[in-house]
Amino acid sequence: MARLYKNESNSVDYFIINLHELTEYNSSEKSVCDECLRKLNNDDQIILIPILNEAYDYKCGIDKVNWLRNIKNISPDEEIQKRRTKFYIQFFKSINSMEI
Repeated sequence: MARLYKNESNSVDYFIINLHELTEYNSSEKSVCDECLRKLNNDDQIILIPILNEAYDYKCGIDKVNWLRNIKNISPDEEIQKRRTKFYIQFFKSINSMEI
């Protein structure tokens, strides 16, 4: 089940999802981590960061979330993030995979 989290220091949203949910979104049987390029597998917890529109294996994703703590949001980014986060929430709900 997709679950939404917020980075407390700057409200950057991120989801923890599984490979099935990512595959439903990107229609790719061979998804890779957008940081280390490792092939993702069924056992992975995947971190999806809407503002970056990227998916990471858990280790790279946590590193990226921690790195984002030091980034200050600016107005245009906040609107983009809200739209992308809303899109992903609606998408995960449409495939019955959004944890509320």
